[in-house]
Amino acid sequence: ALPIFNFYFLLRSLEIKVYIQFFLIIVATIFEALTIAVFLPLIILLLNQSVLSGSLLDQVFKFFSFNNISLLTSFSIFVIFLFILKFLYLNFYNYYQSKFIYRTENIISSILLRKFLLLPINQIEKEHSSKIINLVTTQSYRWADFAIKSIINLIADIFLVSGLIFFLFI
Repeated sequence: ALPIFNFYFLLRSLEIKVYIQFFLIIVATIFEALTIAVFLPLIILLLNQSVLSGSLLDQVFKFFSFNNISLLTSFSIFVIFLFILKFLYLNFYNYYQSKFIYRTENIISSILLRKFLLLPINQIEKEHSSKIINLVTTQSYRWADFAIKSIINLIADIFLVSGLIFFLFI
């Protein structure tokens, strides 16, 4: 019989990092939603600026006293700056996510190896060494890479869709 994996220990050891991961997902969702939502005002500015009259965006532009040319230029620079900022943040986010996944894989491998080493010698001899090595290396990699990465991507997509729906109704 193979040792049972203790998922509670894994969650407890990564608890703070999971909260950081959720926060980073929310910030990434905000960036994604903003970069999608910013195209409508840009298209309106390019096609017909009279549509903006009386809107919240028009009031913001009047507050900063932009004329038509400087308005389009300033808004275009803002859009470019937003995309550069999003690019830099998503690179950091992907780095942190990969680091989180591989740290989880390392913890799973260490726990499994420790469980196997604590088994009585006669029980270890019953199991094939290839089966033990497979569980410690390959299965921990698969679980961490496929399961955790899929869960993180699912949560990020749920937040993104929720954020887009939120911005549509504002």
